[in-house]
Amino acid sequence: MQTDAASMLSATSGRSRLAPLTELLGRFPIAIVQCMFRLAVASVFLKAGLNKIASWELTVQLFADEYKVPVLAPEIAARMAWRRGWRRCRCSG
Repeated sequence: MQTDAASMLSATSGRSRLAPLTELLGRFPIAIVQCMFRLAVASVFLKAGLNKIASWELTVQLFADEYKVPVLAPEIAARMAWRRGWRRCRCSG
């Protein structure tokens, strides 16, 4: 277990490493920085959605291995999620 001095030292070294990054980001308007971070997060969800669209087997495998839906079979859960997403897509377009 770390002592207070050791944890304080690691915290200050972490802050000193982040200082140049925060200084660089401080040069841009906050709206641009927020947009960059939102796009980075959105890319993860976009890739997941494209993977689900590309292969039904991958979608079922995601529901079986990654999501681990406790009550439903993975095939049923994947079908329900697909239908819900398709309805949402048709309604918004």
